[in-house]
Amino acid sequence: MLEDMAKVFTLRAVMEKYGTEQACVDRLTRLLWPVRITCRKCGRTCPGFDAPGSSGKSRHLYQCSVCRIQFSATSETLFRQSHLPLREWFLAVYFMGISKGRLPATELQRILGVSYETAFSMKRRLTNAAGRDKKLLAKLLDIGGR
Repeated sequence: MLEDMAKVFTLRAVMEKYGTEQACVDRLTRLLWPVRITCRKCGRTCPGFDAPGSSGKSRHLYQCSVCRIQFSATSETLFRQSHLPLREWFLAVYFMGISKGRLPATELQRILGVSYETAFSMKRRLTNAAGRDKKLLAKLLDIGGR
């Protein structure tokens, strides 16, 4: 699974395409909702809005006008409840992919500039991905993709 994620793409290509947080959010949104953003609870189309988070950064939320549930692109994915920017996650996916899943957490820590605990947690989430998350990771860094 991880072997297929970063097929033959260079780090430069990944950074050019997914070097900003907005580019990463857009890619994840397109993968999760290829046609239109729909509520995960009732299936209705949902408008999006940017809500300020506690750190002052935008949270890119969606809210269903019928059931009033709020969600984001990272909800119900392996990226949920992570305080790291998606850009860091995309880089972790890339490096885990080119190493065929054999990148030690200490190396991921050094590359991303995060704590060992964070790197270990990221590696564990990526290597233990199953079901929908596994399919999502397989498509995530498709540089030629839409």
